[in-house]
Amino acid sequence: MAKKPNGQAGRGGKGLGAEDFRLWKDFTRDIDPLEEPDWESMEQAVMPAALPQGETIKIETPKSSPRKNPDTVSPPQPAQLDARTEARLRRGQMPIEGRLDLHGCTQDEAHRRLNEFVVNAQTRGKRCVLVITGKGLSRGRSEEGETGILRQKLPLWISMPPLRGLVLKTYAAAQRDGGTGAWYLYLKRSRDY
Repeated sequence: MAKKPNGQAGRGGKGLGAEDFRLWKDFTRDIDPLEEPDWESMEQAVMPAALPQGETIKIETPKSSPRKNPDTVSPPQPAQLDARTEARLRRGQMPIEGRLDLHGCTQDEAHRRLNEFVVNAQTRGKRCVLVITGKGLSRGRSEEGETGILRQKLPLWISMPPLRGLVLKTYAAAQRDGGTGAWYLYLKRSRDY
């Protein structure tokens, strides 16, 4: 297999080519980095050593997006809610049609109960349900130094089958419904699934 020229490395080559780099930047545009990437040095690493005279490559830096609310869980499916419904869900103004309290459950038991509850609720035509995970133990009492393991695992569980195709949107509950220890799950209609 012939090697591509510098800056043109694609599949099978080492590093990213200029086009691959641009696509990667577009793809990761909405991801909040742990620290701001050094785009200039990355661009230099993928730019060809010498371009033919008069030819240039322009790589656009993505526009920064506003920080997302940390209480918003974004399962990997497109949101299909109109703005009014989403605002009502976020403010806790949707009628809650089912509740699941996971206090005292092990991770395996909580995962199994969550799957059963959501599948059952969605099959019965429920749209907005409340899942109470709790906030977890205080740092001093936790064996592993972690807090709220069920709260941390909920986004992962929602992103996995069988729930991946059932949950449209998830928001931390309003204080009256459990605050950061509970979540609203907005489910797809049965006929949409």
